[in-house]
Amino acid sequence: MNHQSLANISPNFQPWNDTILSKREQEVLQLVAMGYTNAQIGFQLAISPNTVKIHLRHIFEKLSVESRTQAALLAVVEGWVNILEVVQLKCL
Repeated sequence: MNHQSLANISPNFQPWNDTILSKREQEVLQLVAMGYTNAQIGFQLAISPNTVKIHLRHIFEKLSVESRTQAALLAVVEGWVNILEVVQLKCL
């Protein structure tokens, strides 16, 4: 999938670089892509679920998406999250 076909997911998408998301936002996005709930993400990262919501709001704004599903899909399509690793971790 190329960047032009990502227009259906995120019309304002800009190609990834390390400055788009903070390190913490990247961690949250990875856990979202793995199917974790806000409470589970908070537990994993030792932050409150409300803090997770704030990070998600920032992620959505920065990636120009409207949902965690769109953000997770974008992360997988762009290779920010390795779907094979996600499947392997979920099977442990």
